[in-house]
Formats: sequence, structure tokens, C-alpha cells
Amino acid sequence: MPAGFRAQETGGVLLGFLVTDAAAEEATLRAKGIPIAEPLRDEPWGQRRFNLWAPEGTLIEVLQNIDHDPEWMAAQGL
Repeated sequence: MPAGFRAQETGGVLLGFLVTDAAAEEATLRAKGIPIAEPLRDEPWGQRRFNLWAPEGTLIEVLQNIDHDPEWMAAQGL
């Protein structure tokens, strides 16, 4: 999450969209000039994701399921 969103008191909206190719979605949005709040990244628990702000201030998270990192999962006791 962007730092400004994490620090909010109760309020705000986050919409999440599960897609099949988060990298392609981010590239399409960047090509259209949409500002990306948090760039594409892979999370060890099995998500590829990025965030953008909608014009009215809603935070949008675009997610793709990917393989998790087995070493990270084992370190978490999972």
C-alpha cells in the first residue's frame, strides 16, 4: 500500500481487481498516461500487484495470482 494510504485513519476506499496478467494491465495503463501509485511487484506469498488512484481518490489494486516463494512461506511457518 502507498504510505499515505497506510497511515489513514478509518476512511477511504480500496478496490481490488484480480486479473490474469498484471504486467500487461500496468503497461496498458502507463501507455495511456494513468499515474501508477505503487509500481508492479511480486509478493512472496503469491501475488503480483500494483496500485493506482482513481480520479475521485479511490485506491485501486490490480492483482494476479502467481506461485508463492516456498522459502518465504516456510520461514512464516506456512
